[in-house]
Amino acid sequence: MGDSTRREFVRGAARLLAGSAAAAAVVPLAAACEPPDPTRSWTFRASIDVSALTSDGAAITTTTSGVDDAPILIVRTGHEAFAALSTRCAHEGCPVNPPVNGVITCPCHGSQYALDGKVLRGPTIYPLTRYLTYYDRKASRLSVGIAE
Repeated sequence: MGDSTRREFVRGAARLLAGSAAAAAVVPLAAACEPPDPTRSWTFRASIDVSALTSDGAAITTTTSGVDDAPILIVRTGHEAFAALSTRCAHEGCPVNPPVNGVITCPCHGSQYALDGKVLRGPTIYPLTRYLTYYDRKASRLSVGIAE
């Protein structure tokens, strides 16, 4: 194996490990049944205006970076329900595209995700990193983050 090939392999492996570690830290937190209490302590928190998301399936890619330094994708999944996802593909870290016809696609290798970040088609085997959300109806703002 040549030096440049070895370096590419090591870089790819490091990206995969970093993405997997971020996903492993966030996914269990996102599985909580109740929305997070907005008064609790958060290790990461952002507030995002979601007033432009007027129909189910509508999405915006924010300029806010999450815990993995990738922009956060917000998808409206119901009347007052939203999914907040990392735009970093869990396969090799490429930025995913906003959803088209209910599918989020990675342009690098074709991985596809549902609007909630679950894998629809590989090569990835891991879902997109998902953040906890709390919707403030009066302000049309979504708190996105990881609670302590």
